[in-house]
Amino acid sequence: MVFKGTQRLSPFEVNEAFDRTGAQYNAFTSEENTVFYAAVLPEYLAEITKLWIEMMRPSLRTEDFNIEKNVIKEEIAMYKDQPNYDVLDRCRALYFGGHPCGHSVLGTEETIDAMTAEQMRGYFTGRYAPNNM
Repeated sequence: MVFKGTQRLSPFEVNEAFDRTGAQYNAFTSEENTVFYAAVLPEYLAEITKLWIEMMRPSLRTEDFNIEKNVIKEEIAMYKDQPNYDVLDRCRALYFGGHPCGHSVLGTEETIDAMTAEQMRGYFTGRYAPNNM
């Protein structure tokens, strides 16, 4: 959702800003972290840092959220087709039981379907804040 634009930048403009610097960029979420990264030449470091700062306050539009839910469900299906990931998820669930660490980082199709844009915005506001960086 962070790459879907800000109040000032459209999604196209976000991608264009990264591409203009030749950045290799992406993000990923693990059990304990969300990592945003961009590999750039030193002369673009200040520009890319300013871009990341702006992107930490994304627009979080409902229409983008509804599209992203389908992307996540496709990722869930993709990982289910890869036995090594499925085994890890099953082991994690067995070991941790009902504890949140026993859940997949991606969630389930049911949890993704049930999540609302308002819940996502509340989570983002509470978790992606200066005191958690």
